[in-house]
Amino acid sequence: STAIRTTICQGRHDSRFPDGCARGTCIYRHSPVWLKGLQELAIIRKESISRREFFAALGTTLALLVFQYLLSDGFSPPERDALRYSDYAINLVEYQTFGLTGAQRENAPEPGRANSPLYPGWVALVATLDTSLRESLRCALTDPEQPSVCPENFLSLAWAQLFLALIGLVLLWLLARLLFNDGLFALATLVFASLSMVYVEKALEIETENLILPLFALLQIGLQEPGP
Repeated sequence: STAIRTTICQGRHDSRFPDGCARGTCIYRHSPVWLKGLQELAIIRKESISRREFFAALGTTLALLVFQYLLSDGFSPPERDALRYSDYAINLVEYQTFGLTGAQRENAPEPGRANSPLYPGWVALVATLDTSLRESLRCALTDPEQPSVCPENFLSLAWAQLFLALIGLVLLWLLARLLFNDGLFALATLVFASLSMVYVEKALEIETENLILPLFALLQIGLQEPGP
């Protein structure tokens, strides 16, 4: 398989040498292309992104998300696609089966493969830890025409998905930082992406974008070519 050679300088940098390291201070590592993004994060760019810069981005993201959450109307009860994901999640918790049941919940569902189990599995994980969330989702599935009669115990899922939003925005910041090597531009990218409200709006809904956004940013980081 295709591999990438990573150069790690143990000593001082010296531009007179091909690998940018003083003689005798280089370590070479070969690894698959798909691991290169993590190398960018943990090794190659270690000296160019300071802890202060990282925690400034993290703190900015956290402050923006909490502020937007406090201004929001709260979590949206499941409807349309969200009901389908909720159905999958409840069946994973109650029957350990990935399939759809609908309003008739007396019997275990038939295994299905119409959708990916990744996001329903995430919702199922939170519902396993929070029985009140499980009750709210089950009620919404049993009586989807009258969601107002169901308890709205979605706080645990809201905070869990805000955590995903935090990860997604920090990864977006990191991607911009690696691409352009400009801290101010990366921070501006983070702020404008957050102010779009997409991340916090999706965090307050049962939608697959909660996982797609951070995973896509992570994929893009993994596709970057190693820097000098």
